[in-house]
Amino acid sequence: MKKLTLILVITVVSMFMFVAVAMAGGHGWKKLNGEYYMTSTGNCLHSTLGFNPNYTPITGVGSAVWAASTMTQGIWTFNPDGTGTADLENFVIDFPPGALGQGPIVRENTAKFSFTYEITREGVLNVTLPNGFILEGMVSQDHKTLALNSAYQPFGTPTTNAYCNTARVLIRVDK
Repeated sequence: MKKLTLILVITVVSMFMFVAVAMAGGHGWKKLNGEYYMTSTGNCLHSTLGFNPNYTPITGVGSAVWAASTMTQGIWTFNPDGTGTADLENFVIDFPPGALGQGPIVRENTAKFSFTYEITREGVLNVTLPNGFILEGMVSQDHKTLALNSAYQPFGTPTTNAYCNTARVLIRVDK
């Protein structure tokens, strides 16, 4: 009888432990912690008058439409509480006719910002940027590689609007 009770207790405790592990995310997806080097590339279509619902540029008087390629690098720091910071350098080539009558041009800028993130049970990573953009990607099981892509991501400034496609790969650089 004692052996049967012992087996029953072990079975019940094992079930509770299994449920606890499953509720914690199973694969440990819920936590990222550390620095990741990012390299990315992308392309944007710019239009000073904006875009129609089917992504075609609005043309007319005062319209300027041009394409640009981008390459970005920098460090993303993820905290286990679902927050983080990014420190990036962006390198842009505007193709003819170029931005606002400037002609083709090579330019660069830097960006520093905070973000929040969530990881689903399936390892899908959703990063929310300060401007409300949401980047979606995947986390490798060992948490050493992240992929964050965006397709037709709208981007706007007071003088121009754009849709951009960007592919980002982040590789863990600490530890």
